[in-house]
Amino acid sequence: MKGRGLKTTRSGSFATLRMAFFWLGAAYLLALPVNALATHEVDHRYVIYGEVRYENGAMVSNVPVELLGGDDTRLTQVETDEFGRFRILLHLHNEDLGKKFDIAISGQRLKATIEFDPEDKTTERKQRFDFTIENP
Repeated sequence: MKGRGLKTTRSGSFATLRMAFFWLGAAYLLALPVNALATHEVDHRYVIYGEVRYENGAMVSNVPVELLGGDDTRLTQVETDEFGRFRILLHLHNEDLGKKFDIAISGQRLKATIEFDPEDKTTERKQRFDFTIENP
């Protein structure tokens, strides 16, 4: 009988500990920013993506890619991955159609405009930018 009580106590302690970790994990998730938990709906999501290569065709990894607003304010910065690719996810609304921005990589800058069909609520809104930079 005593052994059974000890086993129950250990089980109870384990269950209590497991429940504490569950609530701790739930609290952590609730504390995260909303955009860290889910992506935006297709009609509010805008993806700017592309590749960066050297003149010899080799992909450029870990190079900073800056997104600049029309007033030269840096909106965000990412780095290319090991394959020279980058991806910037923006949360936009139909009112953002036509806004100007720049993409800057290694001293090069491309000017662009937000373009999409505001009536299309199902097709992903995106623009591709590929860069070629001088060999090292």
